[in-house]
Amino acid sequence: MPSRRAVWILVAVIVLHVPFLLLPPVNHEFAFVDAARYFVNGDRELLDRYFHFQANTPGFPLLARFAMGLTPFLDPLLSARLVSLAGIVLLWAGTRALSTYARRPDTDAILLVLLFNPLVWTFSARATADLLPAGLAVAAVALALTARPRWASTIAAGLLLGTAGVVKYHALAAVGVVWVATVYRRRNREGLGAAAVVTGLAIAMVASYAWVARETYGFWLTPPSFQSLHGWTPTAAPVNVVSYAGYLVLLTAPASLILPGAGARLARRPLSIATAAIGTFALGAAMLRIRGEMGFGPLDRLVPQWIGGGAFLLLSAAIVVPLLGRQDEREVATGTRRALWLAVILTLGALAMSRPAQRYLLLVIPFYLLAIPLDLSRYGRTLAATLLAFTAANGFIGYSQWCTGSAARDIADRIEAAGLSEVTAPGDITSHVANRFPLRTADTGAPPARYVVRAGAVAGAEMTVSRGLAVLPRTYSLVRLQ
Repeated sequence: MPSRRAVWILVAVIVLHVPFLLLPPVNHEFAFVDAARYFVNGDRELLDRYFHFQANTPGFPLLARFAMGLTPFLDPLLSARLVSLAGIVLLWAGTRALSTYARRPDTDAILLVLLFNPLVWTFSARATADLLPAGLAVAAVALALTARPRWASTIAAGLLLGTAGVVKYHALAAVGVVWVATVYRRRNREGLGAAAVVTGLAIAMVASYAWVARETYGFWLTPPSFQSLHGWTPTAAPVNVVSYAGYLVLLTAPASLILPGAGARLARRPLSIATAAIGTFALGAAMLRIRGEMGFGPLDRLVPQWIGGGAFLLLSAAIVVPLLGRQDEREVATGTRRALWLAVILTLGALAMSRPAQRYLLLVIPFYLLAIPLDLSRYGRTLAATLLAFTAANGFIGYSQWCTGSAARDIADRIEAAGLSEVTAPGDITSHVANRFPLRTADTGAPPARYVVRAGAVAGAEMTVSRGLAVLPRTYSLVRLQ
């Protein structure tokens, strides 16, 4: 049974999500909600629009459709967001069980650091297929390794992981965690057989969806327009691994950077440590460029790319910290911490073989936190400072979403009021409100666009909308095409 404190942590996190659930939609939430409506009214145009903007499966929209049926009194966007919020509960339950499995004394502290993590907070109140599959996968791993009776829980774990994989293929990477932990803790026939059942069930469910998608939608796995974008790119794997490792360490800092008992050793060689750190940063600044979805989000406008490259290479080197900490007898007997670390490294390697994105780390953060050798419950000030920094970051994320979503919605309202929607290309607000404009493809026959929406205040614009305070407001302008 979870401790009373752990339950209160979950309750507090859910209550604090309420204002975030009410923010305007951003980042393709419209596509998921519209696809959910397809499962209600059968309008194929809604599903075609979804596949035009999304490489994800219709798994999340289907679950959102069930949520809409259970909550017909709510706005469809809010109902869909509640599906993502359910991922918080799954993440909480799975991480708590795995912490007990790893015999960690700081379960409540780990739950706080995980559930208030800015990356988790970014997606936990959005109607997208990101947090829910991560929560399903972590819960599946926990169930496979800890629950009893053994075979009933194994089958349930396979079904959970299969569901996660159908919602988002990347969740299948959690299979590696099951196998590594099993090899460390249960090398007998029963343990290996259970891991095989979980793997087989999960892969069978995803393969079944792939066959249904081929028969129903006419493509394998993802729409053809996304197959090259999200295909395997082994040549980019080294840079992607550095990006993932650096971001993972950053998202779990400062706990990921503290090595108990290392202070005295480092103090003996300050010059060597400083030289290595400066050299690593300089190498990253010169050679590494973090682009696209591995950037700093709304802070990309403020952080030069060379600083990002140097910081990420330096941070990625700290991924080895869990290997350097001394294990006590209990940890040596179980091997859990190092097993989880190895599983994290293998998962990052698998994720690095395709197009990288921050949100894929949602699957990895819980396991890496459990692999860190620091007992967070003994570092009260560090924990308090971390939570304070995370709270500030989450507030900024919410503010940024409000600015972006409000500005996009309001300029779309003004364009519609002016009767220009049919001849306007959404441009820089495509990811937020593209469903309010015609979909221009070779098959739709939409009229040519005479206007386009651009970010920023553009001189000579037909109209300009800005939302936010003096700090990083979001502005969009309607510009006539030449």
